[in-house]
Amino acid sequence: MEKIKDIVLQIADLQSKSSDKYFPKGCFASYRSNYLWFYKRPDANIFSTAITIFTLNQIKNKCDIFTQKLISDITLNAQNAYHLFENKQGFETYNFFQTKPSKHFTNGFVLKYLDFLQLPDDIDDTAMVYLTSIPDKIQLEKLQERLKFHANTSQKTIVNTFEEYKELPAYSTWFGNKMYNEFDACAMSNILYCLAYYNLSFDKHAISTLLYLESVILTNQYIIQPFNVAHHYASTPVIMYHLARLFADFDRLDSVKVKCKLSDDIALFLDKKTVKGMDRLILETSYLRLNPNLQLSNDEQVLALYAPDWNFFIGGFLTAFENQFIYKLSSCSIFHMKWSCEAHCLALLAERLSFQH
Repeated sequence: MEKIKDIVLQIADLQSKSSDKYFPKGCFASYRSNYLWFYKRPDANIFSTAITIFTLNQIKNKCDIFTQKLISDITLNAQNAYHLFENKQGFETYNFFQTKPSKHFTNGFVLKYLDFLQLPDDIDDTAMVYLTSIPDKIQLEKLQERLKFHANTSQKTIVNTFEEYKELPAYSTWFGNKMYNEFDACAMSNILYCLAYYNLSFDKHAISTLLYLESVILTNQYIIQPFNVAHHYASTPVIMYHLARLFADFDRLDSVKVKCKLSDDIALFLDKKTVKGMDRLILETSYLRLNPNLQLSNDEQVLALYAPDWNFFIGGFLTAFENQFIYKLSSCSIFHMKWSCEAHCLALLAERLSFQH
């Protein structure tokens, strides 16, 4: 566990100690980039921080007392920044970018001046903030109402998905009234994780969301067309990571067949020599979640997989367009912004090492 302690110390050192021109106090440095544009900028978003905090708290109980205290301190520092990303109108939701005041695509020369690029709140950021804070019962009930209000078919019907899901009343990524409906398997996994973690009842929208996740596994859509399954992740290993975490942690989902299929698919990916680096690292974590007490690699092999600038999620500039010609172009990398966060990559490394012991 000494290696995990050292990693958590590194993460603590990366946390912003005071608000500066790039990152608010308590947040972790994150960068958005598109190397086809020769573009890279510091990006002050809450998601990179919240997923780092969530991952650390996932392994907290496996750590020694010193490391547990350190994770608690890191968590508290991050929580103190969450209010900067709250919904402007006072709803119980959170935004990727700062809302008080509004700061989208920070530290850029052009994008921050384009108001149409301001994003509405979303289920992904909201789920991660809720999972790394202490929401009360009223907040959780209001969140469920917001989820229901913005779910597919409640106000409008999704266009950019597989034909068989267009009438499925599952959760949409966005809370914005003017925003298109969207299904993203990773964001859906996170919001279902949030509901299950707080032991909230699953209504028809949550059940439909679960059905979507099960279906994309059983039909191999998450392997064949990962971008269409999860626009903001677009990677089969990353989708597998989210799904394995959800299905492994909650028996109430009662998805034995799906878990077996997912485990077998992950094993097939791990057999591929082309799967390397952080992709392999999170796949090993995912496989060990579903198959505890196995040993896949030694510590040195795990450490060799680490990369500090790995991209965990993306943003697609054309996914909002419901014109099918434009939507087909949306999967091209030239239209993607990619995000990286060293602290989160370290947290993923610590998480993987936690399964060694």
